Amino acid sequence: MLYSINSSPPNTPVNILVGLFSLKELNGWTDEEMLSAVYFDYRVRHALGITDFEKQRLCINTVSNFRSRLCTHEAKTGEDLLQQEVDALTEELIKVSEMDTSLARQDSMMVSANCKK
Repeated sequence: MLYSINSSPPNTPVNILVGLFSLKELNGWTDEEMLSAVYFDYRVRHALGITDFEKQRLCINTVSNFRSRLCTHEAKTGEDLLQQEVDALTEELIKVSEMDTSLARQDSMMVSANCKK
């Protein structure tokens, strides 16, 4: 289970968390730097689709709890949900950009592997 069943504020949408992990990897940020970018860089908020920051607050616990739940889910089921999402996004980007992958090697980001650290 990726979300808490306890009474709590609304969950942060998965697309925002996956986007955060992607931006973190692309920029080589620590978790603290990633959250600072969300709080102080409007470009990051725009990229994540956060239009109302008061309604969509993030904290370090949100990130660490999501990471922990992803790892727990993988340990129980063998299913790496973040890697599946990265693969799906990669395939979609290949289609949108009409990239011919037979001409160049395509390296993937290590978002899923680095997320577990």
